[in-house]
Amino acid sequence: MAEENLEGGEASEVIAERKIYMCIKCGTIFSKSDLEVSPGIHCPNCGYRIITKIRTFKAKPVSAD
Repeated sequence: MAEENLEGGEASEVIAERKIYMCIKCGTIFSKSDLEVSPGIHCPNCGYRIITKIRTFKAKPVSAD
C-alpha cells in the first residue's frame, strides 16, 4: 500500500508503470512507458500494431447475502 503515501503525480506514474501489454505477433511483453517512446501504438520489438493488455487477476471480495 505504498501508493497511498505518494502525492498526485507520483501515484499516477506508479499506476501507469503497472500497465503491461503484449504483442500478438511476436509475444513481446512491454510496459506503457515503452509505448510512449515513439508516436503511435505498436510493438517496440517488431512494429506490429495489434497489442493486448495483460490483465491482473485480482480477487474481488463478494458478500454472500
